[in-house]
Amino acid sequence: MRALYLDLYDKVRSDREKEKVSILDDLDFEVELISRDKINVSYIIALLQNMRDSKPEDRAKQRKAERGLQARALHGRGHRGA
Repeated sequence: MRALYLDLYDKVRSDREKEKVSILDDLDFEVELISRDKINVSYIIALLQNMRDSKPEDRAKQRKAERGLQARALHGRGHRGA
């Protein structure tokens, strides 16, 4: 009788262990996204401050360059998924 109990105990325990899913990969990914977003926000704020402090002629050049970068970034995203 004891052997049957131990066999059932081992089976139930191994089934429970199989059901456990680690969330560490998900947490690592989320932390990476948060840090990436923080960097992006800091970069954008720095760009805005530089633009605010620059001369009007330089602002126009910066806007044109940024629009070109945005267009290339959007164009590249479309081809990656295809």
